[in-house]
Amino acid sequence: SAGADALSSRLASFRKWLTDDAKCKVHPSLCIVNGEATDGTKNAPVLVFGPPPSASSSAGESVAGSSRCGMIDTDSERALYDRTMGCQVRAAREMKKDEAMLTCPRTAMIT
Repeated sequence: SAGADALSSRLASFRKWLTDDAKCKVHPSLCIVNGEATDGTKNAPVLVFGPPPSASSSAGESVAGSSRCGMIDTDSERALYDRTMGCQVRAAREMKKDEAMLTCPRTAMIT
C-alpha cells in the first residue's frame, strides 16, 4: 500500500540518519518495522493483525515470506500496539551472545 511504502521510506531514512549523522553502529540484522513497513533490512519481519496468511497457496506451493509474519491477535497485544508509535526494533535473525545490536555515542541525542 502507499502508506506502507511512505513509512518504509521514512524508516530507511531514519536508519541512514542513525549511521551517517548520529554515528551509531547498527547491526546489519537489526531492523525497524511498523506493520507492513520496514527499513529495508533483508528478511525483516512483517507484523499483521489476526492470524498469519496461509502458509500455502491454492496450488499447494509454499508462500514466500509467510514465516516472517508475526501476529498481534490478543487484546493486550493490540492495546500495546495502539499505545506505541507503532515502530518496533526486531532482529531479522538470531543474535549471538557477544553481538552488539546498537552502539550509540554519548554525543548522539535521540528523542
